[in-house]
Amino acid sequence: MKYGKIPTIAGVLLIIIGVVSGTAITSNIKRLKIGISDEIAPKDIRISNITDTSFNVSWITNTKTGGVAKWNATPSNLKEETKDTIEDPSYTHSVKIKDLSPSITYYFLIYSNNRSFDNNGIPWQAKTAPKKTARIDTNVISGSVYDQFNLPAKNALVYITVAGSSFLSTITSENGSWVLPISEARTQNLESFTVIDEYNTLIEIFVQAGPLGNASAQIYPVSATPAPPIILGQTHNFKTINSMEEQSPKAEINFPDGLKNPTFLINKVVPNID
Repeated sequence: MKYGKIPTIAGVLLIIIGVVSGTAITSNIKRLKIGISDEIAPKDIRISNITDTSFNVSWITNTKTGGVAKWNATPSNLKEETKDTIEDPSYTHSVKIKDLSPSITYYFLIYSNNRSFDNNGIPWQAKTAPKKTARIDTNVISGSVYDQFNLPAKNALVYITVAGSSFLSTITSENGSWVLPISEARTQNLESFTVIDEYNTLIEIFVQAGPLGNASAQIYPVSATPAPPIILGQTHNFKTINSMEEQSPKAEINFPDGLKNPTFLINKVVPNID
């Protein structure tokens, strides 16, 4: 009788060990899935460049992913699809949703590596601006972004507000440069364009480059064509920089007769022309 009970006890022990092991494995799988979801989940989601017919949605991820926005004016039927402006997998993402109608609320979900993300159970939303006559004047600013090693920061998101306007945004190029027309800036309520004074309207710049870090700067329009380089990890105060072209004397070079459209580098010797 005693020997007959040994297999039963051993069996029970084996079952307990199996259950514990299975629970541990399942727990690890769950943690792994949560970790993967965390890595591809969109973060720092921002709406920018709002016009009467379009707006941009941008975000970052902890790992390089592809991005898509699915949207519509009806939240229960998000059938329209717009791909990330950045074609290759990236930490930064920007989607331009266009061909819209003025003063309409649109709803969207973000798909990261083909997995959908919403705003705590509901779609995100953005409203287009009222129809306005386009501005005749243009005011464009530009600059460049570098990392801590003085290398160009490619595909960094550059956000700009002009005197507290609604967000404008753009993406840095391969060499870290960016260009943005600030004449498109609208007031927070989107009802009118922001009035810009070259010398007194404050421009606030925020750069988001995902794991490479971010940076911020303040500057006036007159000094932002181009703005001084922005370095990730730093806060820049360019407000004290005046337009050097406005204040510094301009050198004049008189070329010999007959020399048309000369092209040369500074400090390069120009040959004498008889």
